Amino acid sequence: MGSYLLVPLLIALTIRRSPLICGLVVLAALAGIYAVSISGRGSGGPLDVVNGNSFYPLLRAICGFSIGFAIYRFSGALDKLSMTAQDVLLAVNLIAIITVMAFAVGDRVLYLLFIPLVAVLSRDGRLAQLLFGNALVYRLGLISYSIYLIHPLFVSFAVRAWRDYGETRTVYLIASAICFAMIWLLAELSYRFVEMPGRKAVVDLFLAKPQRAPTAGRAAP
Repeated sequence: MGSYLLVPLLIALTIRRSPLICGLVVLAALAGIYAVSISGRGSGGPLDVVNGNSFYPLLRAICGFSIGFAIYRFSGALDKLSMTAQDVLLAVNLIAIITVMAFAVGDRVLYLLFIPLVAVLSRDGRLAQLLFGNALVYRLGLISYSIYLIHPLFVSFAVRAWRDYGETRTVYLIASAICFAMIWLLAELSYRFVEMPGRKAVVDLFLAKPQRAPTAGRAAP
């Protein structure tokens, strides 16, 4: 909530000010991410800081938003590259991410790799469309905010099931599959019956409705 309330200020600093100011904000955001990573409060990794007993989760969100706005501002520069160059850049970036995850290099490097990943995906290149523009990924993108809001309810389910039913890989995989299915189902319901009606209500409340055209046979006022 705090990061959302700060969005107007972050937009002003990253999008509406000079490139120098935006660059300084990005440096400050990266420094903030580093501070979060060395706080020692991460549960599943240095950046997995979610406990509300400190300001670090809010700091992480503000820094991520700031970097995201900077990506929005400057990612258009990638259009100067050829489509082939964009595809190669995306492929190299994905290989680097998989390598970092496979060798457990750490959250910090993975975080940095996601910055160019988001930038190159925003240009809708051929490889980007092939991997992330298909119907399944598009649908998950539509309900992604509902997934984001619902998934914390299931964070501990797989671990508890693993502990209660034998602590085997099979148990963990089955419990995880159940989690994914429930999250997907609830996210679909939330998107259909909460998010979309909520959006419509906000639009109807704050945006002026278009005037209806005069009916036939009646002069416009």
